[in-house]
Amino acid sequence: MPVTFVPSVPSMTRSKSTDAVIERIVRDSPGLSLYALKRRTRWNIGKVDGSVRRLVNAGRVFAVSDDRGGRRLTLIYPAEFRPTMTITVPSQLLETGNPAWTNEAYVYALDHHTIGIAGEPLPEWRKIASFSSKVGIKKDRNRLHLTIPKKFEEFYHLNTHYFTKTINANNILVTVGGQLVQSRPYPS
Repeated sequence: MPVTFVPSVPSMTRSKSTDAVIERIVRDSPGLSLYALKRRTRWNIGKVDGSVRRLVNAGRVFAVSDDRGGRRLTLIYPAEFRPTMTITVPSQLLETGNPAWTNEAYVYALDHHTIGIAGEPLPEWRKIASFSSKVGIKKDRNRLHLTIPKKFEEFYHLNTHYFTKTINANNILVTVGGQLVQSRPYPS
């Protein structure tokens, strides 16, 4: 009986389709862990991890290593979620009238995970802050832009940690979280 050759899909094509599925899930649900991706795809963890490694190394997603409830988790986000030192906020979320949020903002190191940014000086924040700074605001049609001062960037290690911003009572709170994973090399 002759042996029939069944051509298989090249592994590169399989990995591209696997990566496309993982990337789509991450775009739809940013911040999923590797195990949450495993559950969503019903693939084994090695397949998910391999895809995430390729996507992280290609710069299409990024990973954050964080402790949650005593467990180390790797959370995956789309590349466009990667934080920058420029904070941009839609101006309709802030009361931008006189005197708040006109030309400058006041930045406070509130605790080891939180930066407070206000449109006017806040004496109660100044009392508890380790240090503070004043920064200029740039405005366009519907957004405010300000750059986090270098001293804050260095103190909070913002170039290596993930952080999020929220609006609370006409102020911006920046919460520093897990460590950014710069690349995910394959184990040797």
